[in-house]
Amino acid sequence: MHKLFCRYSLLGASGCGKTTLLSIIIGMRRLDKGEVKVFGIEPGKSGANTIGYMPQDIALYEIFRIREILSYFGQIYGMAKSEIRSRTKFLCNFLSLPDTSKFIKDLSGGQKRRVSFACALIHEPEFLILDEPCVGLDPILRERMWNHLCEIVAQKNKTVLITTHYVEETRNSNKVGLLCNGRLLLEDHPHVLMKTHNSDLLEDVILKLYKHDAFGSDNTNAEEELNNSRQVFVDGQKSGECVVGIKYMRKKSEFLSLCGTSQVHVESIPKTYTKFAFNECAKISALLKRNFLLHFRQPAFVVVQLFIPALQILIFNLIMGSEPYGIKIGVVNNDIPMGIDNQTFLDHCSHQNARPNSSCFGGDLSCSYFKMFEKDQVDWRPVRSESEALENVHRGETMGFLTIPKNFNKQMQNKLLHKQFASNESLLGSTIHIRLDFSNKLSSSYLIKEFHERFLLFIQDVVAGCGEDPRLVTLPLKVNAVYGSVQGGWPEFFQPAFILWIIFLIPTAFGILYVADVKAGTLDRTLTAGVKYYHLLISILISEGVMTLVQLGLCFIVLLFGFNFQVVGSLSLTIFLCFLMGMIGVTLGLFIGTICNHEMEVIMAVASIYMITIPASGGVWPLSCISRWYRVVSYLVPVTVPLEAIRSVVNRGWGLTDPIVWEGLLVMLGWIFICCLLSAIFHKLRH
Repeated sequence: MHKLFCRYSLLGASGCGKTTLLSIIIGMRRLDKGEVKVFGIEPGKSGANTIGYMPQDIALYEIFRIREILSYFGQIYGMAKSEIRSRTKFLCNFLSLPDTSKFIKDLSGGQKRRVSFACALIHEPEFLILDEPCVGLDPILRERMWNHLCEIVAQKNKTVLITTHYVEETRNSNKVGLLCNGRLLLEDHPHVLMKTHNSDLLEDVILKLYKHDAFGSDNTNAEEELNNSRQVFVDGQKSGECVVGIKYMRKKSEFLSLCGTSQVHVESIPKTYTKFAFNECAKISALLKRNFLLHFRQPAFVVVQLFIPALQILIFNLIMGSEPYGIKIGVVNNDIPMGIDNQTFLDHCSHQNARPNSSCFGGDLSCSYFKMFEKDQVDWRPVRSESEALENVHRGETMGFLTIPKNFNKQMQNKLLHKQFASNESLLGSTIHIRLDFSNKLSSSYLIKEFHERFLLFIQDVVAGCGEDPRLVTLPLKVNAVYGSVQGGWPEFFQPAFILWIIFLIPTAFGILYVADVKAGTLDRTLTAGVKYYHLLISILISEGVMTLVQLGLCFIVLLFGFNFQVVGSLSLTIFLCFLMGMIGVTLGLFIGTICNHEMEVIMAVASIYMITIPASGGVWPLSCISRWYRVVSYLVPVTVPLEAIRSVVNRGWGLTDPIVWEGLLVMLGWIFICCLLSAIFHKLRH
């Protein structure tokens, strides 16, 4: 076998395997049998900067400018900035590209293909692979492109492998290979083929060979020529072991992916760029720029990812956790003084002393009870009878009603004076009856608590007004807080959970960007340029980590300055744990992206996680209230254990030395590692 710098054209009908073959050569697919080596190395292992690949699709980031996309690939290929600028200027002149500040999305179809061609040429590769590069190009530009390919082969010792439907243009090739149904029918110089088949048009020769393969022929010479062509290689002038060509087994039924000896070899050439070649930092830097451009060139995505979390925190604190007020409650007062009716007794109460303890049993005791409630805490609606009050509840006008029994003042005095000797009439007559709509459990529970607490304050004031010790009517229970506050509300319980839900769930949508990258072919093109999965992973963790920190910063600004959010423990530790929770969301979203084929699948997966996470994580309802068998499921949710850790830091002031906190830290690190590992496995299986 010999080696040769040449132009090799691969012809064949759509679906015959041209693109599949190219994807094998560049390392995006693997053979079932046999091997392919490029520069003596298996594709995808190394040497990507010596290969230039232009896919059949455009495969460019639409929101990039021309200069940005060329710089992106140049940096990945390890080029210096000065080299990138020089090559960009040359390619723009050679391919007649528009102004480099224009966005890819604003270009015509032909202009996009020219930019795609420029990306393949940016680093002057030793081996140029072009898949249908002439589609959409005008004849003048196609001629200029072929002349340039001839020039780089002749003067710069480059090798070009090209697939095309423009048969006559392949006359300038050193070799033409004809594929049919995954088999190489023949391989020879175009002029030799035309001379052998006595034809002035290469297209006639190709059609003749296709018909022969499809329908057979009685011409034994043609059959012998076809059989011999299955082992034709590129001949050359330099000796060596490498070859530009494809070797297939003689068996006619063998397909490309099953050929045990299929090989493609090209000359091993030393690396050109010594300063930036395969510089890991350069690749990661290029990917980081790509990630941030993809984010900030899409305003809707930036708003959702950066500002929606802070807005959700704001709305949450404005809506949830606060005590209800202005609840409409009907009042049936059967102990109204003479000359006052149910509609005016509240006005009567407003003129009475605020406190009943100015004298023993002084004033109207029912008024004293109503005055124990804060202004606007309850919207009292006086009615004439219980039947009218009940009808108002049925119509949804009130949430319940309160009934003051007849002779309430007198019976309450008898009860307090006679104590254990009070009659049954006094006990019943001093009892206030309440009926509520318990379909609204939260509001009704709040009202019951308030009715009890206000009545306790009322009776203590009555006793104090008679010169007795108020502790005589106080419940003999004293509750003190170890952590938190006895008077603390629901926000202290909900806020850590809500922060984690937002920081965890929103980054999972990153899987949508990953799937879109795959579908557009841009990810495959990036990988073909020499980017490995760990480059992608590192760049994603850094860029999404920055976005997560911005999210957290905005959220905590709203909490600390807008709602006086109290962190008993370390604020930095709280932010760090929340940051790790965001990284779980990013890596989980990446994993979802590697197993999904469409954006809608990612959305459905994220929605499913959302619906499972919120009720099962202990954020809405304590885990101690969940049935034992489902509690096991709850601990499998990524948020559950970290939520307990963050609550311990925020509300208890614990640190990393406390078991619950470091257990939460280990769980988060474990989830990040598992998601990264699974995404790497599925990425490798699919790419």
